[in-house]
Amino acid sequence: MMMFVRQKRLKRLIGTSLILTLILFSCFFALPFQSSAAAEVKPGVLIVAHGTNDPEWTTPVWEAAYELRDNLPYPVALGFLEEIEPDIPTAVEQLNAAGVNKIVAVPLFISSYSNHIEEIKYVLGLREDLPGEEHEEPLERARPQGEVILTPAIDDHPLLAEVLAGQIGLLVENAGSEIGVLAAHGSDSEEGQIGWVDNLASLGMQIQERLANKGTPLKGIKYGFLFESLTPSLREAVYEAIYTDGATALVIPVMVSEGHFTGRKIPGILKEFPDGAYRYPEAGQRALVTFKKSYANRIVEWRAANELWPRPEVKKGGETTVLTLDKCQEIAQNAGKGYPDSVLAFRLAGVALPALWPDSPVVADDLMVVSLLPSEAGSKPVFDYMVGTADVKYMGNWKKITSVSPTFIFANKATGEVVWVHVKPDTFGGKDFFNLRNRVVNGQASPDEQAALKARQDLLLKNLLTRPAEAIFAWKKVSPLGVSSPDGALLKFSYANLGVEENKLCLCGSFAFRALGEGFAILYGERMPQQGRFEVVSGWATEGIDNALRLVAGEGNYVLQGEEPFNADNYYLAVTDRATSRTAVVKAKPQLFPEDFFALRSKVKQGTATPDEKARFQELRLQVIWSLLFKPTGEIFSVYTYSKGGTGGGGSGAPAPSADRVEKPVQAGVTTEAEVPGKVKVEVPAGAVSGANAMIKAEVVGNEKTAGAGMPLLGKVVDVTLKNGTLTGKITITLYFDKSKLAKDQEPAAFYYDEKVGRWVRLEGTVDLEKGTVTATVDHLTLFAVFAVAREVPPLPTPTPVVTFKDIQGHWAADAAGRLAGMGLISGYPDGTFRPDREVTRAEIAAIMVRALKVAPGGEQELKFRDSAKIPAWARGAVAAAVREGLVKGYPQPDGTATFEADRLVSRVEMAALVVRILEKKIGTVTPAELKFADAGTIPGWAKASVGAAVAKGIVAGYPDGTFRAEKPVIRAEAAAMVLRLLDAVGNR
Repeated sequence: MMMFVRQKRLKRLIGTSLILTLILFSCFFALPFQSSAAAEVKPGVLIVAHGTNDPEWTTPVWEAAYELRDNLPYPVALGFLEEIEPDIPTAVEQLNAAGVNKIVAVPLFISSYSNHIEEIKYVLGLREDLPGEEHEEPLERARPQGEVILTPAIDDHPLLAEVLAGQIGLLVENAGSEIGVLAAHGSDSEEGQIGWVDNLASLGMQIQERLANKGTPLKGIKYGFLFESLTPSLREAVYEAIYTDGATALVIPVMVSEGHFTGRKIPGILKEFPDGAYRYPEAGQRALVTFKKSYANRIVEWRAANELWPRPEVKKGGETTVLTLDKCQEIAQNAGKGYPDSVLAFRLAGVALPALWPDSPVVADDLMVVSLLPSEAGSKPVFDYMVGTADVKYMGNWKKITSVSPTFIFANKATGEVVWVHVKPDTFGGKDFFNLRNRVVNGQASPDEQAALKARQDLLLKNLLTRPAEAIFAWKKVSPLGVSSPDGALLKFSYANLGVEENKLCLCGSFAFRALGEGFAILYGERMPQQGRFEVVSGWATEGIDNALRLVAGEGNYVLQGEEPFNADNYYLAVTDRATSRTAVVKAKPQLFPEDFFALRSKVKQGTATPDEKARFQELRLQVIWSLLFKPTGEIFSVYTYSKGGTGGGGSGAPAPSADRVEKPVQAGVTTEAEVPGKVKVEVPAGAVSGANAMIKAEVVGNEKTAGAGMPLLGKVVDVTLKNGTLTGKITITLYFDKSKLAKDQEPAAFYYDEKVGRWVRLEGTVDLEKGTVTATVDHLTLFAVFAVAREVPPLPTPTPVVTFKDIQGHWAADAAGRLAGMGLISGYPDGTFRPDREVTRAEIAAIMVRALKVAPGGEQELKFRDSAKIPAWARGAVAAAVREGLVKGYPQPDGTATFEADRLVSRVEMAALVVRILEKKIGTVTPAELKFADAGTIPGWAKASVGAAVAKGIVAGYPDGTFRAEKPVIRAEAAAMVLRLLDAVGNR
């Protein structure tokens, strides 16, 4: 042991370890956390494993570490307690080198009730001495440069229970006469053994619950220990299941890694019983990391998330609770719910609550939570626990949710401040998640769709655990509308006051909250408007807008105009300051409302809508409300001002909005938008104009200058000018045109008028025929207009050539090889041959994949392999790019380094893993197909899921004799076919 310690120290001094590769790559993804100490604290994750010289055990652990490096947004290192390198002190040194000053150490495959945990604490400096009897050889201690947190081990985590239920489920034939037997190590201490028993009992209950939910509850669940001195032993548990209970024993290892125990110890015990009296998983399906590696990673990610993402404190009933991820899961699980909803609640709370209570614990009595999800959603119990059901409102329809549904409103009732949070569709893997989920919930989904939803939920869980808040959420904190009463008292109206009703969100109140805020900002800036000194005219009259304006403007200070049926032109508020007669008009743009909105609204109002039409209208209402909550002003409103003249009065005569000019002050630090609706919109980016009091002005003028243009005018001539400032950058101008004036052989184009030469000059612009706009970026101001010009007929696209090779005519791969060669992705030989049976090396396949995916070459800094010098010059850029993109990995070596082995032939199973890695980066998790190959048992456990996914997508297939031949080297014909199918699957052809 002492020699081993000295060797480890020597290797640490003279070699770079594979861990350094992990750290360097993962540092590129390090992102700041949302806390006041974000600039000072740099976290990292240390994966801790026991260690053995058996590659069957260590290879899956390395695979898991590689994937975690890609998943987690901070440095990741792997350290083994004994036997092999890198050891824990080495891994800690690598984290130190990456600048990590807060280490979250997650024990993988180690029970919290094992003596190994105490040894890990000693190595990490979390205890002063080693446990138990005096050790013959010392354990070297690590030297972390900051805080170290050792999380609980896997124990009875619900994700482990799901994996075990899945393993048992594959063995079930007649559930009512079968008993699951959990095989575990156990502990050599009384306290540890009590912990093991509690964990196994908890896992048994969770497993049985999951199996019952699938309609296959077992006769019972037992457990037994591998150490014969512990009671019950595995032998005793299996004996009791078979002979006492008269059942078939389904034996599943619990936190026992592939190797000696799963391959020899447990099978040796089971051979003592008759064939058919028990069932046991195949090799490669017996351990967590080989059966469901993604779930092993999820557990590590979970433990890290519990420590590293914000954990708000909630004060309720005189007690303060820290809202950890584990606490959220406990609450949800007690209510019959669980992940990923519990994780969603945890991450939402970590974003919204610190924004509303930045310097103190959350006061539960002052919190309101509103969601557009249905009340059955699993996140609701967490907020019910925090706040109480009276102030938690979930308003959605269980049978149908949309991408708008995961929207949350958190309100501090004491201050009136509100945080709007929306879960981005990408967090779910795309908007199609919701349709898939609805089909499953309504019993309309096929088995493949049900499996696809399960894969998407796993992706959702991963994203919620690992991604920074800004990657999974869009959120906005808004202050209440503030006005003073006629006697000077401060009145605050939060969004909850105007927009939240008992069982729904109010569209009119939402519009009023947003539009009044815009109008007040224009007329009063930072000054407080006073009731009685301003007047509001609404272009539509409903109970919702009446209630909102009565609250904010006060009785007698607002007017409701318009008659049913309303349309987009009615949705405006005109706010007039009575002292200056200056009016700010905030008008909805037509695109705020979906196409069928007003037609369905009329049917609902008239009582003629069908149930489906009523449901559809509610969906559209929520879309409009969502836009009012989250979209920028310029996307949903036209805003402009005008004055009537005079110094006072006002009355109720504010006109409906109409103007041919707009003038707006250029605001510092933000984009200023000025728009004449339906004619022109000007966007001035921050920094594009100098001058303290600059004003941007756009005005519709006469057509005199167009007389000699020689082109049909499609819209208005607009004069854009700047007052009190200088244009120092570029601005964007969007011109509207009448598309009905276009002939079939014409297209619209934006022009500016050159005063010096007296002619119109064409601008490069983007045409949106559907909206009838042309958008251009300019660096000077003058007259602008849209004219019709002759349509340019683009040349026909050149079809991808198909190269013909003389030695594969009639070959099954001839088309694939010819097409890839035509794309420039592969090449033949100088003699005109393709040589389809030639085997492919790792360097060659890396080059093909990088070209196929159009990835830029990588740099030498990516090539950290011990044998980097052996990578041929022609392949170095491609291999570096493949490493950078996470497409290829090295082979771990006993000294902690890694080799690339450029000339090594690529096996079929390695090729399948590579294409699936690319596939899932592009389209998300793929549900594996069942492996029906005659030699499926020879496919390594770590690769079964990849091969299954490749089969599911039609990328790989077997041979005519029904075999897969996992270790057979890939030949050029097979590689060409797989690459072409991959490009089809990801849409890159």
